[in-house]
Order: sequence, then C-alpha cells, then structure tokens
Amino acid sequence: MGSVVLGVDRFLSEGLYRSLREQKVAILSNQSAVTSHITYSVNELRSRGLDIEFVLVPEHGYWGLGDPGEVFEDTYDSVLGLVTRSIYGKEEGFKSLSEVDAVVIDIQDLGVRFYTYVTAVLQTLEYASRYGVSKVVVLDRPNPLGCWVTEGPILKSSYRSYVGYSELPVRYGLTIGELSLYYNAEKSLGLDVSVVTMLNYSRSLDIGDLGLPWVPPSPAISDRETVFTYPSLALLEGTNVSEGRGTYTPFKVLGAPFIHPEELSRRLNSLNVPGIVFRPTYFKPKFSKYSGSTCGGVFVHVIERKSLRVTRLGLSILRTLYELYPDHLTFTKTDGMFYVDLLLGGHDWWSVVTSGELDDFVSAADEESEKFKESVKHYTLYK
Repeated sequence: MGSVVLGVDRFLSEGLYRSLREQKVAILSNQSAVTSHITYSVNELRSRGLDIEFVLVPEHGYWGLGDPGEVFEDTYDSVLGLVTRSIYGKEEGFKSLSEVDAVVIDIQDLGVRFYTYVTAVLQTLEYASRYGVSKVVVLDRPNPLGCWVTEGPILKSSYRSYVGYSELPVRYGLTIGELSLYYNAEKSLGLDVSVVTMLNYSRSLDIGDLGLPWVPPSPAISDRETVFTYPSLALLEGTNVSEGRGTYTPFKVLGAPFIHPEELSRRLNSLNVPGIVFRPTYFKPKFSKYSGSTCGGVFVHVIERKSLRVTRLGLSILRTLYELYPDHLTFTKTDGMFYVDLLLGGHDWWSVVTSGELDDFVSAADEESEKFKESVKHYTLYK
C-alpha cells in the first residue's frame, strides 16, 4: 500500500476542482486544511480559479487565534484576501450561503462527537440545505483516532448542545466525508453531497500510522499524541480539576492544588487502564484554571494507542478523583445541566463516578455504539 493521498490532493491533481469553476463557492475551513505539501487548501483552490466568496470558520477562527468558547465577528482576512464568517455559536454566518452555488468542506476533525468542528460540519450541511445550495463537496481527511473503533454512549436528544449536536457515539468511527453522507441521509437534507475520497486509506489507520503533516486543528491539540488523550481529559472541563489548559501540554496533564501526585498516580496506575501509564508531576498554568498556582497531578502517557478506549479512561479518572478528593472535587453546570452531561450526552455517567459501576456503563455504551456502527455501514467509503 502506498502513502495516503488526501482528498484535497486528489481534488487538485486530478482536476476535479474544474466542476466548480463556473460557480460561486463558500468553503468551511481553517488552518488545519493543508495539502500534503503543507500549503493551505483555500489558497490552492483560489489559485485554480475558483470563485470563493467567503470562508466559514469554526471555533478559534481561521488561524486558531480565538480563545476556547470565544464568539468573534466576521472579518476581512488580508492574508487570505477573503472574508471569514464566524459560524461558532452564530447563525448569522450561515446566511450568506444564500449567495453561493456550492460549499466545499475541508477541515480536520478529531473523531470525537464533542469536538466543536463536528458541529460546524453538521450545521453547515443543515444551513446549506435551508438556503438552497445545490452542491456540497467534502475533501476527505483521516479520522485521527482511526475508524475501526466506535465507543461511548449515544447522545440522548434531550442533552443536545453545541458540544453534542447529533445522536452519535462519543467516538464515532467515521471520516468527515462519511459523516456528511450519513447526516445528509439521516436528516433528509436533500443535498447533493459528493466526497473526494482519499487513496490508500484504511479504517485501521490512525494518525500515528500516517506519514502526513500534522497541523494543530485547534490551539490545544498541538501534536499527534494529544489526539488520543484529549477525548478523555476533555471531561475535566466540567470539573474544578485542570485539564492542562494554560500549560505547554494541554490535555496531557491534569491536576489541581488539592491533588497529591504520588497518591493519584499510584491509584490510577493500579487500575491498569489499557494503553496508559500515569506519571506524577506538578505544573503551573499560565491561564485558565488555577492560573499562576502550582497544581499537583499526573501526566498521561499513551504507551499503546490501539488498546486505548477513551470513554473508559475518562471515567476512570473522574471516578478516582471522586474517591480520593470528595471534599474538593466539584462539577460545573451549564443551563441547569452538568457540563459532563453535555459532553457524554446524558447523565448516566454520574452513577459510575459515585458508585463505581464502570464496567456496566462501558458495556452498555459500547453495545449502543456497535449498533450505530452497523447502521452506518452503507455510508462507509473505506475498508
């Protein structure tokens, strides 16, 4: 098998872009969308004569300058030579879709339901349908976690939010192209969705198997290893324990001033979580939780990523923190719900944290996700 050829590379090298030459085009993208030669997709498409009217940009903006959760305004980007329209938490950015004929989607996701770029893609499909866009072209990219595993609970509709927009498992095991085909059909959007598939890509490959450039899709996903720790440590965003934001290793370290590193690492390592070793450490965030304060905690080392199950790891960490620090650990709420509810798509996790029913929870969740995996086989594009 040769090296993986990205959708955007095929779109350019095979002249597939010519099908859009006479049309007004919008593109959902950010700096993560690069060719295998590490040039920006937006620039390459414009250089081929495509009439790109504007760029739809997700959380953090095109260049990744926005803070987590920051809502920002549309702007003219002098480097791109294009208007960028923010679609993070704003419907207004989509209204201009009424002015275009086609939408191109090229963005790197993480393969996790609560990563907000997933919502950006799904909403772009919905609004393209609403505003009568005739064609959507998805330039496919690898799912960094790989497509061979689905895991975690399916989102319950009553817990729908921006970090849980559709009834997907936590780890949904599809590429963005496959997800777009599924969502278009599942929601009866009636779009003409075409996916420019990758060559030499297999469902068993994750980002560690691919000799492709890694451009951080968002500020806190700085390297390949963080792809595997983010889905678990992100659950700490719903607690008063730091997930490492404000350090040089976000989503790879966790802690708080009330945590004893040796105690926590010893307890976590005793769980023998597959693929993971915990190292006791201290850190001092420059911003976010506990800015300027020394935190005790652990560094999460991925030693065998194929064995890792992100839902089990995340809940194992929450359960252990609850056992060791019940008088200190707190859970944050958003609109009357625990933020972890929104991330996991329901409140069943609470019994795991308070009572330790982890195996039952994981088994039930994985049974749900396996049914999902079977239901989407018709939309898969790779073996």
